[in-house]
Amino acid sequence: MLCSPTLKDVEERVRVQVCANCPNRTPGTDQNRADQQRSCERDCPLFVQLSVLTEAARQVDPMMGNPIRRLRRMIVEISRNGKHRAAVIARNGRKVIRILENLFLS
Repeated sequence: MLCSPTLKDVEERVRVQVCANCPNRTPGTDQNRADQQRSCERDCPLFVQLSVLTEAARQVDPMMGNPIRRLRRMIVEISRNGKHRAAVIARNGRKVIRILENLFLS
């Protein structure tokens, strides 16, 4: 039986591929390892919604339509309904979809 990726796996990839270039990242955390949580994650709209996106990717059924398109729609909806700085979700949507696709849909 294959192991399903965890939220922790997704968080680590997001830290490497998204947080590394984020202007809102906590100062002085450039050298943090991928498994080290940053204090800015508490208020980051992307990290707040990451569990929802991860679960959606885990449950997506390719027989019910294009999974990438469905994840893209979720990201658009979340970023529209989010609070300030929700643009971070839309701005990094492609990276996040690629991460989820590589972990769950490949």
